[in-house]
Amino acid sequence: MQEGQSLLAANDDESPKQTFLSAVQFDFDSSELTGKARMKLLAKMADLQKQGVSSVSVFGFTDNVGAEAYNKNLAKDRASTVARFLANGGVQINEVVGKPLCCYLVDNESDQNRHVNRRAEIHLGN
Repeated sequence: MQEGQSLLAANDDESPKQTFLSAVQFDFDSSELTGKARMKLLAKMADLQKQGVSSVSVFGFTDNVGAEAYNKNLAKDRASTVARFLANGGVQINEVVGKPLCCYLVDNESDQNRHVNRRAEIHLGN
């Protein structure tokens, strides 16, 4: 997904619900921010302040490895980790949602692709 791209509301192919702002990737079986993810989030917070954006929504995702129940918690934990980081920087959080085993950016056929899918996304909108 690219910055500025809209995520459509469920069952509504016409009106965008969320506008994608940024994403950070996670290591396998982890909801801890990497150094690279922290740097990216710090830069995004500065951008949000410059643009006058005061609140965002955060969505967490997993790859296709593991049980659905486990991935449900992991996806939510990833979103919560990013939300806490942003909130500590003064960004208001509208919602924090885990979306396990769905919404893949690429197929899960390789370790590299699965890494791309293990992410949390920041969106503008409600």
